[in-house]
Amino acid sequence: MPKVSVIIPSFNASKYVDRCLSALENQVFKDFEIIVIDDCSTDDTVSKIEAWKEKSTLSIHLLQNEMNSGPAHSRNKGISHATGNFIAFCDIDDWYDENYLSEMVKAQSSNNADMVFCGYKLVFDSGKKILHALDAPFENTNNIKDVLLLGVDSLCTLIVRKEIISKIPQPDIRNGEDMAIIPLVIVQSRMFAFIKKQMYNYYCRSGSASTTPSLSVIDSLKKSFNHICVNMPDVYAQITEFIGIVVWCFSQYF
Repeated sequence: MPKVSVIIPSFNASKYVDRCLSALENQVFKDFEIIVIDDCSTDDTVSKIEAWKEKSTLSIHLLQNEMNSGPAHSRNKGISHATGNFIAFCDIDDWYDENYLSEMVKAQSSNNADMVFCGYKLVFDSGKKILHALDAPFENTNNIKDVLLLGVDSLCTLIVRKEIISKIPQPDIRNGEDMAIIPLVIVQSRMFAFIKKQMYNYYCRSGSASTTPSLSVIDSLKKSFNHICVNMPDVYAQITEFIGIVVWCFSQYF
C-alpha cells in the first residue's frame, strides 16, 4: 500500500502529459501511485498515458469515464480507486517540483497532520513566474478557524488523509469545485502542517477557464459558496460569511 495516491484528471491534454508525468518520475519521494482519470479525450492523451505505463517505473493506473463528466467526477472516481493513506492532486497541465511529495510527507509525519499545505507558482507561456508563498503565521496548528481564514482554494496545494476526503465528495461544479470542498475537509481534520515553499506549478495558458472572464465562472463560484453554506456546520457560521465575502470579491475579477 503506497503512502500517497496522486489523483490526476485529464481531458485533451496530450501536449502536457510528458511534462506532468516526468515531474512525477523525478520525485525524490517514491512511495506513491498515480491515478489518471481521462474524461473522454478526443486527442491522443490516452495513448500517451498508456505509453508511460509501459516505459515508466511509476505505478500508473488509467481510468476512463464513460462520458465527459468534468473534473469533480473524475477526482471522486480517482479517490474511490486510491489505495494510498494520503491523497494528493495534480492537474494534467501542471507539475510538481521534485521535492513536492518528499516535503509534504515529511511535514505530515513530523506533525501527525491530517492535511499539509504549501505555496505555489504561476507559470506563464512567456516564462514569467509569480510566486505565491503560503501566508500562514504558523508551521502547524490544530486551530480549525485559523486554517479556514487562510482561504486556501486549491486541492493541488495540499495532501489530505484519504479517510477524511473520501467522505466529502466533490460537487459537479466545473469551476470552483476546490473552493466548495476545502473548507468542509478542513473542519473534519484535526491537525494541520504548512510549508511556505512554492512547490506546485500552475500553468497559466491563455484562454483557460481560470484566466478568461465568463459569466459561467461567476455562476460556478456562487454554486461553490452555496455548497459550503448547505454543508458547513453551524458553529462556523461567521467563517462561512467571511468565505462568502472572499468569493464575492474574487468573482469581481471575472
